[in-house]
Amino acid sequence: MSFAHRSRLLLEPYLPDPALGLSAWAKLAYKTRAFSRPRQLRERCTVRLRAANGSPLRLAELESSLLSQNGEDGLLEAIFQVIGFQTRSVVEFGFAATEASFLNLALAHDLEAYFMDGSPGTCRLASALFRVMGRRRLHVTRSFITAENINQVIAGMGLSGELDALSIDVDGNDYWIWRALEVVSPRLIVAEYNDRLGPSAAVTIAYDPSFDFTRSPHEFYQGASLTALVGLASEKGYRLIACESSGTNAFFLRKDIDAPSFPTQTVAEAFRYHARSREGGWIGPEQEAIIERLPFVRV
Repeated sequence: MSFAHRSRLLLEPYLPDPALGLSAWAKLAYKTRAFSRPRQLRERCTVRLRAANGSPLRLAELESSLLSQNGEDGLLEAIFQVIGFQTRSVVEFGFAATEASFLNLALAHDLEAYFMDGSPGTCRLASALFRVMGRRRLHVTRSFITAENINQVIAGMGLSGELDALSIDVDGNDYWIWRALEVVSPRLIVAEYNDRLGPSAAVTIAYDPSFDFTRSPHEFYQGASLTALVGLASEKGYRLIACESSGTNAFFLRKDIDAPSFPTQTVAEAFRYHARSREGGWIGPEQEAIIERLPFVRV
């Protein structure tokens, strides 16, 4: 953790919300270069899509990060330039105030966006930021999401049925939460997978509504493998269209959406290891041995 980040965590409880919001706004403005970079990103994607002329796209080549942790911003811009928006509403649970999968998309296209997280600090900072920006279509809900409450929480925000996109990133019960989701039918789902589980095993952590990845018995023991998520996606009517080159997020498009530009990918084609796994040597027999001795559930 950087000195600047530690300092912010220490100061946040004592700062008034307007100061929090202005501080976060300054950071966001810098990352977007005063909001000129989102426009440039849209223009680059438009040029690439016109050049492709409807032929299959290599989404990895369109990655770009403005307000996302990895390359989500570029991928999402390209995907929605092709499939368009229907409800103009998105939901993300597990986010940071100035760094989230849908934040740039929501700001650039003036979407109704709902951000949920269990951290009071994250939610306070985000709420202050959005108030300072005057963005009334960006909503923040503090909630620790479980399989038991996911539908109730989303319905409580007035959402049901069709939704343009949903992002799942809770570093724990991701598989079980998606499995329990019924109240909305997102056209696109962005789900974080645990690359350390490799491309072969279909495994997830055992369901525990109070799971906290910071207290996990091993750094491997969180989330679900890509193979597990692809199996669940198929059951729920989705297909895998891409994984980021960072080895973090997988993108699933609902099967009824006609998008030949984004052909279905197999796990073997899409899977990527995160740099930490490659550099740490967590690949191969040792990886499999660790998975075997942890209480993962095969699905």
